Amino acid sequence: MQHYGQVTRLLDWSESFACAVYFALFVSCEKCNVSTQNASIWMLDPQAMNLESQGEGVNGLIALDEEIERADGTVFDARCWHPKYKPPPEDLKSIAIAPDFTNPRMTAQRAAFTMAGDSFVSLDREFPGLVSAKRLRNFILTPAVKQDAAAFLAAAGLDAYSFFPDPRGLEVRRKDEVRRRYEIMRKYYGQAMK
Repeated sequence: MQHYGQVTRLLDWSESFACAVYFALFVSCEKCNVSTQNASIWMLDPQAMNLESQGEGVNGLIALDEEIERADGTVFDARCWHPKYKPPPEDLKSIAIAPDFTNPRMTAQRAAFTMAGDSFVSLDREFPGLVSAKRLRNFILTPAVKQDAAAFLAAAGLDAYSFFPDPRGLEVRRKDEVRRRYEIMRKYYGQAMK
């Protein structure tokens, strides 16, 4: 829904490091100067987050349709995070959830999500214990590292179509191929290529 300008509790994550690198390099910086800006990759341990958020018995990624009995005998019910559901008696904390893979992009990107609690603060502020335990970490890709990261993706054969297996991903792949060929031709033929 964020892609259509709607407010949502969902924040996209990926279980794939390569997908995170691709998004940090190419998707999040569409409007910035990619070569001179830092990029950021966040790493999260969803089991540790759900344990801190919901207590014993709520481990790993949570499927939204499952009811989980906590160690204290209460039942975890994910419907509380739904905007049309009756509000719970206390503020909700953020949780890590496993989606139903409803389209090829989610499968290719190995999608996972966090669902924001009622505070809507960033996860590092909501869960400082995860940060200190290094279960929530931020890795900065400086401009010097970004070329190596792009080389990693190229060596692995990963491009737009790898993460967007649809006509749009194919279009971006084709434009990148043409751009690379043009750069090689300019390198070898110089000024003759105007």
